[in-house]
Parts: sequence; structure tokens; C-alpha cells
Amino acid sequence: MTQASESTTSAILKEVYPGAITDELNNEVGLWSIVDKEKVVLEGQGQHVVRPFRVGRNQGIGARNDTDILPQPGAQQLQNAKINMSSNYLIGQITGRVIRTTYGSDAAFENALSEEIQFSLTDIGTEIGYQLYGLMGQRTTVNGAVNASTSVVVNNTQYLAVGMYVEFWNGATNQTTNDSGLPTGITGTQITAINNSTNTLTVATVQTITSAAGVSRSQNNTAQFTTKEMYGIDFFYDNNTDYSGVTYFGASRVTYPVLQGNRFSAAHLLTENLMQQGFDAARQIGGGIIDFITTDYATRRVYTNLLTSLKRYPLEGVQTPRFAGGIEVSQDLRTQLGEGLSFSGAPVAPSRLAPPAIMYGFPTQTLRLFQQSEIEWVMNGDSILHPLLSVGFDAYRFALFYDAQFYSEAPNKGFKIVQTF
Repeated sequence: MTQASESTTSAILKEVYPGAITDELNNEVGLWSIVDKEKVVLEGQGQHVVRPFRVGRNQGIGARNDTDILPQPGAQQLQNAKINMSSNYLIGQITGRVIRTTYGSDAAFENALSEEIQFSLTDIGTEIGYQLYGLMGQRTTVNGAVNASTSVVVNNTQYLAVGMYVEFWNGATNQTTNDSGLPTGITGTQITAINNSTNTLTVATVQTITSAAGVSRSQNNTAQFTTKEMYGIDFFYDNNTDYSGVTYFGASRVTYPVLQGNRFSAAHLLTENLMQQGFDAARQIGGGIIDFITTDYATRRVYTNLLTSLKRYPLEGVQTPRFAGGIEVSQDLRTQLGEGLSFSGAPVAPSRLAPPAIMYGFPTQTLRLFQQSEIEWVMNGDSILHPLLSVGFDAYRFALFYDAQFYSEAPNKGFKIVQTF
């Protein structure tokens, strides 16, 4: 029997879209909101912010009897931190036809250009939030040697995504086999799939990589621990263990140990005693009073499990700081900073951007974010769109940029606890 059914009439049935595109991604960037931001103006290419600091005391001191020769004179030991700006860019592209065909509500449920711009603002904020944790561009490491394969097992996929171009660095050697078809001067291979349960990447080009090689975003690094990204707290509070030989903004941490942070190894077990050691070392060595702790969600759960029903650290009177500076983004992207749990008066704030199995504690007033610019558009006159007719097709690009550098005035006033497994 012939009859009209949903399948036979589907060509004339409407599809209903009840609202705007739903963002399924977590856009929280908590650490950004507590950082003291300072606008700086740098005139001329290659200049930097210079921050002097004291690395040694005057040792012209001694006890003497009457008529004894006085101690040899000493002097303060001073050094300068030379803080160069890091420039981050986000580039988007959209065809002219898509702009025209999605311009009005009669033509499309959403304006494609508006949606691209809206979500791009959260994307660059996420990237900056990741860089504030300061892994020197090393998003993870390769777990086991790769021999002529497109399958790469890594230790963590947290900072990786399908579509991202990456490079593999073994020390100063770039071991990446670049994708064919990339424009001249562009290096890297694209991630085409990720299996999060096995920490396995599929990349576009066959690779041969040494185990423990670093994985960085394409062209962001010039060596495994030499990066064009901003520095961050994982580097600040290191004691020359995880980033051996890397200078502190031009000053040697070996020559001047006072520039080292207080790093502790949890060796499989985070304890309250070890957390207190972090607080005590920051206070004893650097005079730091810890007022903020940040970590990943799993480590926060480990800490929660340490507490008994008779022992709690109430968090009272903590207000979420206002987002100060940068492009105007909804305040809800900067929340989740006080969730009722603290240690020794400092809130324990988990973040989706914190690296796994590490806890950081620091005085917030010692962190500075020097901004040569806020997050701004690369302008084409009065427009953010740059036509690409010169390359032979109808399309436009838009670009965001952010020139800034993260800095700790006193790395010895903070700590990090690394859970080793």
C-alpha cells in the first residue's frame, strides 16, 4: 500500500533550530583572573622589560675586639631579569560566499562570521591560560619510541587536539617528519585522531621519534625546553630539576640559587605534611606567605581524601577576583576559584588547564603579567577582515594577537609538589 510517511515526505519537512550554537567546551581560565596585569609600552624592536632583584647580601660583617682590623667591605649582589614579550596569534579564515549566505536570519540560523569570532575569543583565552602554567611549550612527552608509524603514544593528551599541528623535539633536535603540502617555511604534522583512553595520537605523516621526546605546538619551540610561548608557574617554582640549565630571564639559577623555586616530590603520595613543607619552605627561604593553591581536579580529589570527617579547612570570605584587562569576555569564564576547600588559609582551586599530578602554591601578589598589548585584532583599516583575492579565491582572514610575558617577582616564595608514579 502506498502512503505518505515521514520518510517519503522528508524533503518538505523543516528542521527546527531552537537557538544559538551550544558551546560544549569548558572555557574556564581561572589562573588568568588572579594575576596582577600591568600594561607596558616598549618602543623599538627587541627591547624588553628589565626587573632588578637582589640575589645576595652584603657579607662585609664580622665580630672584632678593640683595635682589630675591620671586616673587608662587601656589597649587595644585584641582577636584572630581562623580560621579553611573547607574541601569540590566532588566525581564522572564512569564504566570502559563507559570509554572504549566512548574513541574515532568513538565510541561516547563525551568522557564521559572528560565531567564528565569538568562539575564537574563548580559544585564544584557553591558549593563554595553558601558557600561564608554563611547561616551556612541552605539552606532553612521547611514551616509547616510534619507528616509522603514524601512531604516537604520549603520556598525556590533555593539551592536544585533533587538527593541531605538532612537532617532536629530542633536546635540540627536531625529529618531526613534516606533512607534505605545507606552505614553504611551515613545519609540523597534523593530529588527525586522538584515543584518550590509550593516550595515542594519529598524525598525518609517518614518524620516527625517540622515547621521551617533547611534543610542542608546531613552530612554538626551537628546542625541547626553548620556547616562544610565555613562561609560567611550572617553570617559576622549579628548582632546576625539570628545566635544568634554563636561565631565569637571563640569570643563572645555578649561580644564583635564590632564583629557584621550592620543588618537592610526592613519590606516589601527596600528604598534608608535604603540603606544609611547601608552605614552610616558601616562608623560610623566600619570606613568602602562600595565599593561593592551584592544581588539577584529580590532585584536588587526592587532597580531599586526606581530610577526615573531624578535620576541615573552611574557606571564608573568599571572593572571586574580577577579570582585569584583556578583551571583554564573560565573567563566567574566570570563575571556579573558591569552592569551599582550603589549606592553611589558602584556597585549593582546581583548573582544567593545570597539568596532571602537580600542585602549586604561591603569593598572588608576586605574579605579574606584563602586557605590551591586550588581546587585539590585526586591523585592515576599520575592518578585521583581510581579503585573500591575491591568492586566487574569495575568502577572508581575521587575526587576534596578544603580546605579553608572565613573570614571578620571587620564585622562592612559592612551591610545587610533583606526584611521581
